[in-house]
Amino acid sequence: HNPGYLFKPSYWKIVSADRIVSHLTSIRRDIRDHWSAFGVETFLLKVDAPTLEAVEYMNHIGDFYDMTVRHAYYTFLEAIGPVQQEIDAEEIDAEEIEDGLLKKLVQCYSDAIAVFDTTVKHHRHSICKAKRNELGAKCSKMFSSFICEQAPWNLMGRVVQLRINDAQQEQESLIQERIQREVEERTKEAKLANEQAADEKLQQLEEIERLRMTIAEQNAEISKNTATIAKKDAEIRKQKALVAEKDTEIHEQEAEIGKQQAEIETLKAKSGEKDKTISTLEIENNVLSELVADRDEDIGELRIAVSEYKVAIQGLQKTVDRKVAIPHRRKATMAVQEEEVKTQQVAENQPEHATEKQATESNQDSTTGEESDEAAAPPSQTAEKGLDD
Repeated sequence: HNPGYLFKPSYWKIVSADRIVSHLTSIRRDIRDHWSAFGVETFLLKVDAPTLEAVEYMNHIGDFYDMTVRHAYYTFLEAIGPVQQEIDAEEIDAEEIEDGLLKKLVQCYSDAIAVFDTTVKHHRHSICKAKRNELGAKCSKMFSSFICEQAPWNLMGRVVQLRINDAQQEQESLIQERIQREVEERTKEAKLANEQAADEKLQQLEEIERLRMTIAEQNAEISKNTATIAKKDAEIRKQKALVAEKDTEIHEQEAEIGKQQAEIETLKAKSGEKDKTISTLEIENNVLSELVADRDEDIGELRIAVSEYKVAIQGLQKTVDRKVAIPHRRKATMAVQEEEVKTQQVAENQPEHATEKQATESNQDSTTGEESDEAAAPPSQTAEKGLDD
């Protein structure tokens, strides 16, 4: 191919290098708008297209092969152009046609078929053979027309026969090469498969031996684990028995807790009533506190009055003490006088009438003195005396 062109098998179009940016932009837009028709994975993997896309897929493949046929045929036309110029430039006899010119024409035909085979090499389809025959028919038609117009009539048969022979030989050689290549590939694949199978078998044997050893170790470990599990089961049974006992205790405790909660609810109800009673008592206490405060004020006033009374009482007590001392003194005096009187009576033998008269007069004098003192005392002292009584 011309290195100035880029063949895109996913879009079936030959694009110039200076137009690649716009072409890729167009491809991106077409992929976005017609994604269902762009079955790249289906085409590359050679699998059946989905039923809903089968028609579009076949059209897509048909366009690809039509484009390939046109491209290969255009290559064929470009190749026979110089040959036609040689024929137009000079006369060519039959020997020259047989030795040189016909071989060039057959080579042009072979090159066109090679272009087709190269293009569809990685994109084989069921219509490949039909499209290849279509390209051969177009080239043969052009080849025959060229020979009829440019070469002598008596050489047409030889040219056609030569072309057919060369084409058959080339096709046979291509078939043989393809068969030989396939045989070599199959042989390599079989050899590789055998080697891989041998390696896999060896690996499998090693893996089996390793697994046997692993199984033996695991069996020993399982035996140990079985004994351990038996011990654990015995412990679990003991633990279950303990748990059952604990559950019984828990149920009993829950029943007791239920009773206690009922009692608590009862106590809460009683506490509510007590709270009401306490509130009432607090109100009464506040009232009593106010009364106590009033009483304390009265008591304070009374204490002040009592203090005053105490002062008055102390004064009265002094007065009383004085008054009490007077009768004692008088009694002492009277006793002395009585002794004197008795002495006189004894001595003088005077009548008792004079002595009694004298005593009566003394008593009257003391009584008169006390009454005068009480009359002189202030009213506060009198009240204080009454409080003391």
